[in-house]
Amino acid sequence: MAVTGSSGYIGSRLIRYLEECGSYGLVAFDINPPVVPIHDIEVHRLDINCDISSQLRRSMVNTVVHLAESNYTFGNTSHKSDSQEQRIKNLKTLLASSVEAGVTHFIYISSHTVYGIGRDLPIPITEMFPLADNTEFSYSYGNVVIENILSEFAEKHPACLVTILRCSPVLGPTANDNLMSIFNCTNPIAVFGYNPPFQFLHEDDLARIIELVLHNSLDGVFNLASDGVVFWREILDLLPFKPLTVPNVFVIPIVLLSMVGFPTRSATSRSAFNMMKYPIVLGTGLLKQKIGYTPNYSSLETFTSFSNSVLWK
Repeated sequence: MAVTGSSGYIGSRLIRYLEECGSYGLVAFDINPPVVPIHDIEVHRLDINCDISSQLRRSMVNTVVHLAESNYTFGNTSHKSDSQEQRIKNLKTLLASSVEAGVTHFIYISSHTVYGIGRDLPIPITEMFPLADNTEFSYSYGNVVIENILSEFAEKHPACLVTILRCSPVLGPTANDNLMSIFNCTNPIAVFGYNPPFQFLHEDDLARIIELVLHNSLDGVFNLASDGVVFWREILDLLPFKPLTVPNVFVIPIVLLSMVGFPTRSATSRSAFNMMKYPIVLGTGLLKQKIGYTPNYSSLETFTSFSNSVLWK
């Protein structure tokens, strides 16, 4: 099996776990070298924007786990647009390489934010809920576009299983300290009167779930999150700093100031504030039913592990 983005946070954790399993021949694709030494692995220092079908075929790869460029992108609007176009181009190139090489299973890690961020979301959200069509939150909409491409691919290539894992933020002791993946901003600003619940997934649980998806040749779309939630006020007690809290009437002025470049000390956007007001709570019963696995870490235990190992170090 092949892993793109194998030297990234999730990729490196998955590679280590699969090596411990000892049942998989591993092929790694990344422009960066492996983070830690791995035995019995074939490494390709390649960018996946080029055809890699010959490498896949030569290594007899039958499964691809696509993790390259799975992290949040942020910056100015044009940069986001260019980055998203590149993500789509890379995905299409990788899918074409996979078809050419005879890959039979393609796994993509998507995001819980594909359902959107706002007051109208049900609790919990099941996999049947419609995806968001709002382009304001570029990372969320980008994953919606990618999921649509993968759905079309699955229809055209029924011989290749396609698995999409809509994942809550993945955290653990080897994560980095960038809070972008949790709050859609580097310095969250809370809103008076709101105490939203958050879900997380421990890096070890994600690696185990992906291995079970591989082992069971499971295709389809599934929500991923640990059991339980962590409310914002609980998170406050675990942070090494105290975020600013503002009245709701200040939200739009702060967003407008941020849009014109005024230093608000936070990567502030409407979507970031919505995330601090309205919950995204995933229902995970479908995946549990299919693979019979309950995460070892709750959402609170996951965030506590991240906070103690990363934020307070």
